[in-house]
Amino acid sequence: MKSASKPVFRAELHMAKVFATCSLCRNFDPNRQTCGLTNKTVNPIDPNESMECEKNGQFIRDINVIPQSYNFFLEPEDVPLHWTFDDSRLPKDQNGVALFVHTKRGTERIIPVEGYTKPLIGCPLGGVDKIYTYQGQRELIYDLGAELAKAEAEKMGVPLQILEGEENSMGQKLEIRRHLVVQRNTEPNPWLNNGEAW
Repeated sequence: MKSASKPVFRAELHMAKVFATCSLCRNFDPNRQTCGLTNKTVNPIDPNESMECEKNGQFIRDINVIPQSYNFFLEPEDVPLHWTFDDSRLPKDQNGVALFVHTKRGTERIIPVEGYTKPLIGCPLGGVDKIYTYQGQRELIYDLGAELAKAEAEKMGVPLQILEGEENSMGQKLEIRRHLVVQRNTEPNPWLNNGEAW
């Protein structure tokens, strides 16, 4: 999409039509990228996928998902150069930074993990680390499996909320391999003195 220079204000976005996409629908399974009603693989950001569902009443809006540019501007319409998602209704941290989490579904209002009492710290670009959110833990368990997810949660000092049906999750081989490689590359090397590089 091209960028235009005309600014778009948040007040205008509140009144603008939001084009439904699967990413905004509660029937969408972000881990499997499928529709929970049809079990078909869908493109979560293509409004054409969900137009029919919206017409026949099968589209159910997930209120935690924050509409993105593709929910306001359809091709070939230009997206304004300085467009950002509307964070004005999100809770804020102690510094006034909006609390959100980036998930496979998109950008979402956080649902904090039960039992974690420390204040969450927001990041204007990266959001809150997934491990501290209900949504993020669903993805972590799906990707890494229950055992590895539990070890990660313990390392971060966060209680892991395992839902019914997730207890035996084995994770995804590619995601587990990727995680182990990253972990190996970030652990301190015992052969190096004071963390100095080779």
